[in-house]
Amino acid sequence: MEWILTTIGNTQGEAAIDGQPFDLPRNTVHCLSCSPPASLTLRSDGGKLGDSEDSFLFFGTRIDPHTENFTLRATVDLLEASGEKSGWQSGFGLAALDTAVSGRISSRYRNQVMVGRFRSDNPRRVDAGMRIVAGYHVPDAVEFGPGRMLDTSRHSTDPVFPDALTEGEHYLLTIAKTDSGFEGSIRVSDTEERFSLNGSDLLTVQDPDGIMAGFAVSGSIAVRFSDLSLSITKGVLSPVPADEIRPGTPDYPLLRDAVSFEKTPVTALRDKEIIYAAPDASSGGDGSGTSPVDLQSALDNAAPGTCILLKEGIYSPAISYRADAVCTEGAAGAWGQRGAAGREALRRAAGLRAGHGRGGAAAQPGGE
Repeated sequence: MEWILTTIGNTQGEAAIDGQPFDLPRNTVHCLSCSPPASLTLRSDGGKLGDSEDSFLFFGTRIDPHTENFTLRATVDLLEASGEKSGWQSGFGLAALDTAVSGRISSRYRNQVMVGRFRSDNPRRVDAGMRIVAGYHVPDAVEFGPGRMLDTSRHSTDPVFPDALTEGEHYLLTIAKTDSGFEGSIRVSDTEERFSLNGSDLLTVQDPDGIMAGFAVSGSIAVRFSDLSLSITKGVLSPVPADEIRPGTPDYPLLRDAVSFEKTPVTALRDKEIIYAAPDASSGGDGSGTSPVDLQSALDNAAPGTCILLKEGIYSPAISYRADAVCTEGAAGAWGQRGAAGREALRRAAGLRAGHGRGGAAAQPGGE
């Protein structure tokens, strides 16, 4: 059976599979051929399960949603969750994802169903239950916008579940895809809570042919999964009924409810051999000399060999980028450096002489 061990979005950490350690810097994907391990430990350094985006460590395998159902079970122990670093918007659980492997830090927007424990920020509370995200369409999960639907209505009110993530928590978790949808359960001591979602096709929008079933941890906590079991049976895909998903309050209500905007489809920028960026531009440009985009959008969408030309000005925000997209040296998928190394990488990408400006790098005019 093929498994992947990966960082999703803006997180990093460590893992141990049956005692074998794995370092997980950002944008890491390990492909493994093995049976479900007896023990898995995921230690996340950062990331979040947020109202607007998600970043987490993930270990999982691919399921055919059209012909297969699955049941995934594990005993779960929360090993570390101390101080403010563990943060609101942290959590852990068993997960089913619409798409998993991305290779870019901006890939933080994917449809998903998780069963576990989650610290939400709006309102501030700690849930034990089923967390659902829907509404995304872009295959590589870089689609930020008002389409996101976050449903956290399926959670337990039993006081047996503590109101904080606490080291030593011990649960038996289950998530399953059935012919009628998704089911999940959380057992602690003699108490078991069950949750369900009618329909399963919400996880076949970004990737129509596969669902990733596995384990997720986010937010500077460490979790051990043991007694893992995965059973796969014949199954069918079922539609999610209208109004089945009940989105909660977004953390950016003005963006979703009061502001209308259009964003250039990422494919339009990715098809360009030359992308123009300007310090005062937004993500809504088309990447041309007369309609540049902001530098982060250019870096997020640059393919290997793409030339990014910087308009004159001061580029002050912190940026992140893939070295293979912006320079001719460095391993594929590796992340570039900030500071002097970052300026050198940008200089090579744009063919410009980058100097030092107040608060960032200053660039000479890029061709126009």
